[in-house]
Amino acid sequence: MSTTDNALSILCSTKVMKRIATRLFLAVIAMLSTIARPSSSSTMSDLDFALSAAFRGDVNAALEAVNAVNSPVEEDALLRLRCVSLLQVVLNRPFQAVASLNLARKVRNNGQRGGCPGLQDLFFSSAVTLMRLRDEVQFQGIECDEHVAIAAELQDLGLPDEAVSHLESAHANSLNRESQCSHTPGAITVHSALFCPHYFHSRDDVTRWRARIETKIANATALCHAGHLRLETADLSSYSMPGTFDVAYMGRNDRNLSISVGRLYACLHPPLHRSLVPITAITRNPKENKLVRVGFLSAHFRRHSVCKLWCGAISRLPREHFSVYVIMSSDNGADGWTAGVGQDATVVRVANGAPEASVAIAALQLDVLVIPAIGMHQSTYLWASQRLARMQVMSWGHPVTSGLPSIDYFVSSDLFEPQDDLDRYSEQLVRFESTGFVFPWPDSDIDAVLASNVSVPGLDSALASIRGGMTQGPPLVVAVPQALMKLHPDFDQVLASVLRGHPRSVLVFLYDSAKPQHVTWRQRLEKRLAFLVKDEGMTKRVVFLERLQPTQFLAFLRAAAVVLDPFPFGGGVTTLEGFAVCAPIVSAPSLQTVPRLAAGMYRRMGLNSTPPSPPHDNEHLKRNSADGLADAALALLWNETARASLMDDICKRRHVLFNDDESILEWSKWLQNVAKTE
Repeated sequence: MSTTDNALSILCSTKVMKRIATRLFLAVIAMLSTIARPSSSSTMSDLDFALSAAFRGDVNAALEAVNAVNSPVEEDALLRLRCVSLLQVVLNRPFQAVASLNLARKVRNNGQRGGCPGLQDLFFSSAVTLMRLRDEVQFQGIECDEHVAIAAELQDLGLPDEAVSHLESAHANSLNRESQCSHTPGAITVHSALFCPHYFHSRDDVTRWRARIETKIANATALCHAGHLRLETADLSSYSMPGTFDVAYMGRNDRNLSISVGRLYACLHPPLHRSLVPITAITRNPKENKLVRVGFLSAHFRRHSVCKLWCGAISRLPREHFSVYVIMSSDNGADGWTAGVGQDATVVRVANGAPEASVAIAALQLDVLVIPAIGMHQSTYLWASQRLARMQVMSWGHPVTSGLPSIDYFVSSDLFEPQDDLDRYSEQLVRFESTGFVFPWPDSDIDAVLASNVSVPGLDSALASIRGGMTQGPPLVVAVPQALMKLHPDFDQVLASVLRGHPRSVLVFLYDSAKPQHVTWRQRLEKRLAFLVKDEGMTKRVVFLERLQPTQFLAFLRAAAVVLDPFPFGGGVTTLEGFAVCAPIVSAPSLQTVPRLAAGMYRRMGLNSTPPSPPHDNEHLKRNSADGLADAALALLWNETARASLMDDICKRRHVLFNDDESILEWSKWLQNVAKTE
């Protein structure tokens, strides 16, 4: 039997599967034929040798070659490693495939991104197919760490059920003392309990995974209280504390779940919830009493959404009232944003997750500790779990309650919070009158963007190909600029309604084809939309552009006839950037389960958050539904005059959203008051 026949013999017998596998096999073989022989000790030579060794199944030689790489690697090498691992799955060589996957992940951890040049979507769609067809019996005898690596890869490929199966195998292996495992049984149990897909097929899929997470947390908590499950200090890592970042996109009230997670960790590792400072006024030298000691803690004090929203307020707090401490984790990185927030402040860098870091923060004797975002980074959650300052505060950098008794306040705004929905926070909700953020004016050339002098790579060619089939006029861009993982299945109906409702509407999304999970998200969204629309002509009006540079992104928003703000998780920084270029954004605030930022920003500008839509028998009900959001978007698409008027109004009033002095004054007043609270 030939090599190709052997590869195909492990696939199901359908013609489609064989065609996919054959194309993949031949493409990878062609690519591998270009690998040069190692001729020197250069980075690429080491990696080329690792590729060749991995393909031969010589794991030790491949590991030795990768370990010899000391400088940043070419992305192409990582991509080829991933392709080699897939080829080995085709060749029914699971152990070598796992070794190659581990090598690829090791290289990726050095800063590279995943993908496969020349194959792109073919690679990932085939990978999903092959992973599904794989016989699990082949993996008997694989060690714990290999199961963990496979689970992570399967999660990226959009196969969460298969990933959970490997986590269960990893846990079983970890119980064997002779097995080599980097994670303890407790760490794997907690990771599995909090495991959440990056993307969901349907509302039922959301419900199923939500129920699993809640059940697993309850089971792990019961095991802990029975004395059968613990985490030691060495276990406290991003693996055992993966957070609930993806859970927020389910669109549910996360208060009870967040409290359950906090209680689970309190049981698993009691020192997590210790108090290192008294909850009483701190006695200091009378000369120091005039200044409030306030600390701001984050792992994202760099060019990041968290810093864009809050670093301005931190740097502009009046120093005649405050002694400011900027506390950042060791992996925060450094750039111009980092330097800016550290001006006229005491900068403290602390090691991620280290117990001594908690002691160092407590030693600052802060009156108030502000953590703008909890849930995006393991270290901030770990520190937030402890009492490190007399008063501890969070905000909506990650807009989900902490569930922790150590966090006293959640600072939001009357602009963003509904009046009748107070059960989403375990903290005391603080409603500012201002937005509470100090967002800088974008550093891009806004004038050039507004004058349409900045091109958007791929957009013109995509619209030109679509325009050929349109007789009524040019295409109208409906931008959906949020990350694809934020797009809930319930939001699909809005997308489908917009496609049906206007023959020139073109939905445009952004993604990164070099990242496997992005390709998976794109494929899943395409399938969901095709199922709803059931019209090939309409699905041709769905475009995916590659990730854009900052100025190009603003030009993309400017080119949009309408920008859709999704639900249940809407936009924040993206919305501000849209308003900076006067983009008409439509939102359904009552359908959002996080702070309603777009609607609040419209109110801050003195504008209606929902543009006029066609009349209905029950206008209020309709406007607060998915159909109402679609109608609002369609009203702007059909009425060019109304669209131009809204854009003009935004242009005239957008300045109130940027560099907001009122937010600084309100933070200053509130922090001084809360510092005096006994």
